[in-house]
Amino acid sequence: MTSLSHGGGPQFESGRAHLVLLSGAKSTWVDKGKALMWESACPFQMKKIFFPSKYGRVCGILRDFGDSSILIYTHGKGSTKDDTALNNLLPFFDKNRISTLNIDMYGHGESQGKYPNLTVTKAAESIKAAARYAKKRGFRKIGAMAGSLGGWAAIIAALEGNISPLILGCPVTNMRYQPKYNKKALQEWKKRGYTIEKEKNGVQKLKYSYCLDGLKNDAYKVAHKLGMSILILHGDKDVNVPLKGSIEFAKKACDCRLIVLKGVGHFDVFKEPKRIEKDIKEFLKANGFLEKYK
Repeated sequence: MTSLSHGGGPQFESGRAHLVLLSGAKSTWVDKGKALMWESACPFQMKKIFFPSKYGRVCGILRDFGDSSILIYTHGKGSTKDDTALNNLLPFFDKNRISTLNIDMYGHGESQGKYPNLTVTKAAESIKAAARYAKKRGFRKIGAMAGSLGGWAAIIAALEGNISPLILGCPVTNMRYQPKYNKKALQEWKKRGYTIEKEKNGVQKLKYSYCLDGLKNDAYKVAHKLGMSILILHGDKDVNVPLKGSIEFAKKACDCRLIVLKGVGHFDVFKEPKRIEKDIKEFLKANGFLEKYK
């Protein structure tokens, strides 16, 4: 069993949830049956949950501070909820009492689905399902934070209008601005019916249906339909998903702020959270989060 890691503190494991005690915290974890409570001046419930989606069961880690707002966040292609770099921001979320739901997208981690059958539509449905789950639990404001493919999926999921705001780290926005999917690679992919992906989860086949679905779900073509506020964090040294994609998307979106991180590559946007926490906090405050703590 792999535990969450975000701060170098003592790590704990449970059959119900993966736990970590923040570095320097004096609180203790106490088993409360179906959930575990961090008994301190800032209590929250943390538990592993499963909920349905159109393409199978989705797994997530819920950290609930009992407020009415929640931030759904998800990883990129080939990663999981446990090893995503987004977890580096968990101490920041906890400090500011922001409830989070960290999910495995379709075909990843503990969520159902087979990686070769992954599409943007299926990844977006995982986020939509998380939003439906959060709404049923009584959360009234549901935002999303995602990186890479997760960012693309969040954009498509947000088209339904019940997810706002969006925080996107080096998001993929269409098939064009991905150097590894050049014209020759796409032709070979179509001919064979699959391509070989080298990701964190190992070497995997990915069917051509991913490409067809990606062409259909071009984020540039729907950017103007997104009425919510969007914050994009993108490094100028990103060779996997070049910055120009986010620049073009930001121009088309109605309310989008793009922050360019100097000297940062694709996998390093969330590596040094202190560098971006101020911008994220200001953005969340401006969009109805942290209202009690202004």
